[in-house]
Amino acid sequence: MASVCGIVYMNYWVNTSNPLSHMKLIRLLVTDFDGTVFRYGNEKPFYPPFLLRLDQLRQSGGAWVVCSGRSLGSLRKVTRTMVSMGVSPDIIITRHSHVYANWTGIWHPKLLLSIRTMIQQHRRGTQIAKDVEKLISKIRGIASNTRTVHISKSQVRVLFSAQEDVAPVKQLVSQVIADSSDLRVFWRSSELEIRTISHSKAVVIRSIAENLGIQPHEILTIGDGRTDIGMMSHDTALMTGCPANARREVIQHILAQKGHVASKDSLAGVIEIIDAYVSGNVKSEPPPGWEVAEQGLMENGHAQAARPGASSMRVVEISIVVAAVIVGILTLANFGIIPFGHYLLKPYQFFMSKLMGLFI
Repeated sequence: MASVCGIVYMNYWVNTSNPLSHMKLIRLLVTDFDGTVFRYGNEKPFYPPFLLRLDQLRQSGGAWVVCSGRSLGSLRKVTRTMVSMGVSPDIIITRHSHVYANWTGIWHPKLLLSIRTMIQQHRRGTQIAKDVEKLISKIRGIASNTRTVHISKSQVRVLFSAQEDVAPVKQLVSQVIADSSDLRVFWRSSELEIRTISHSKAVVIRSIAENLGIQPHEILTIGDGRTDIGMMSHDTALMTGCPANARREVIQHILAQKGHVASKDSLAGVIEIIDAYVSGNVKSEPPPGWEVAEQGLMENGHAQAARPGASSMRVVEISIVVAAVIVGILTLANFGIIPFGHYLLKPYQFFMSKLMGLFI
């Protein structure tokens, strides 16, 4: 098994009619874990076909890298069934920064590489924070009557008191965003939201690629969540894809990157993406049923896509949760478990008596 300190690569001859007429070199296959290769724990039927593709890659010396936010112990626990069927990564990255290489079934930590990665992640995070502050400073230079609200380290809102300030700020922001792979902007009439893209996975993949002498055009990255967007950008990997269950903004990102948006969820989608690049049939198309929203947030000047019925489904989910909470409280009150429960039961009893009166 190839170590992370050794050169790993995979050669794929891509052309179904003539395999030797065109070659695509993939030296690293990088996937997220949760939601990508593992979702409900019922991906077992897809392990054999996925293993077949991994075997084909490894015959040419290739490697599969899993980049996850989980701890090593957590990954070991949830991958027992997968590993028992022979599906095991060659390299894993836990907590988005700790690198381990699989050698004879044992995970060996790559301490120097992990330390270097964490240093680079810290530097990158510091630089991104400075870039955001510079952008806000430039915005205030154009529109002095603004209010800045820091929602979190990765999310800042800029509120405009004058509508006429929005147009010049949009022009400025569009120029800045065009040169940055770390920032995303969203617009609501007189409000600008700046979000930073999680850079941790991108940094660790670049660190491994640099250690192995691998270029972005030799890397295929696949993910489904916001933290995966960084590693699925062209400065990290030129081949990208996402399963059908990916977040909306992830799918939007893959479409912008001309990557493959799978029609299937999780591991089945990963297999589809691999096959798409192997066959040269990469399709950068929105999932069926997607429409451009007429109103709502604007990201980098473009309306976000939205799944029809998504908002109504959200309302239903919230309603079910609220109903469950109410039923639980009333049940506890009925048995006298919670204090002053009889006061809580009075509105319920009044409502039920009126309801029963309609049928009597």
